[in-house]
Amino acid sequence: MKLYKLTTTICLILACLIFGNQLIAQDKNDNALFFNIKYGIQFPGGDLADRFGTHFTAGIDPELYLANGHWFLGLQGNFIFGSDVKENVLAGIQTSEEQIIGNDMLFAEVIMRQRGLNFGGHVGKLFAFNSENNHTHGLRLTMGAGLIMHRIAFKDDRNSALQLRGDYAKGYNRKAVGAYTHQFIGYQFLSADRRLNFRAGFVFHQGFTSSVRSTDFDTKMKEEGNRLDLMNGFEVGWILPIFFTKRETRFYF
Repeated sequence: MKLYKLTTTICLILACLIFGNQLIAQDKNDNALFFNIKYGIQFPGGDLADRFGTHFTAGIDPELYLANGHWFLGLQGNFIFGSDVKENVLAGIQTSEEQIIGNDMLFAEVIMRQRGLNFGGHVGKLFAFNSENNHTHGLRLTMGAGLIMHRIAFKDDRNSALQLRGDYAKGYNRKAVGAYTHQFIGYQFLSADRRLNFRAGFVFHQGFTSSVRSTDFDTKMKEEGNRLDLMNGFEVGWILPIFFTKRETRFYF
């Protein structure tokens, strides 16, 4: 239900941006504040591929656009989510049929999912192409760093699995936290009338994480050592620009 609400919210925001209010500025050399609302698909690599499969990201990047030189300076945030969990961390509390007996003496319907967050900062540059229509578009390159967290989440609709209630779930969720770096290469387009603004391209993440749990209940040990968690994929984003101009600014509805 939470994922459904998140997806619905993102779709409503994008619809409002496309068909709703538009902030129009008259000079393509104006500096601006961009809000990049994005969605992507990620393919795991390194240690992350042993724990999770293909997953998705959604987030928003506020950034300052400096028209003189086409530079970007901004923040980045992503919600990471997926349903392909490869590690069966609940094997120790399951029956031979891989079922968990709930407190109602029935099989608990427990689903494992991937959840995570990353946030940080980035810098970048737009290598603009010549445009006869006065559009601002070209090859966008950005790079940055920040913090990343990922874990296994447990969904128990009937709340019948006592083994996963409260802090007990923390002993199974494999939570890992650490620093990460990221890069983006793709295409960005800002129309001359500012009505159509988007970006799309390939994104790469390198996470340098480690477990924050003192003991994993299923192994009775702590996960030692550092992890290399890779996420590589494709991302699209709609850009809501707010331009800083001395000229007349018009709002369209």
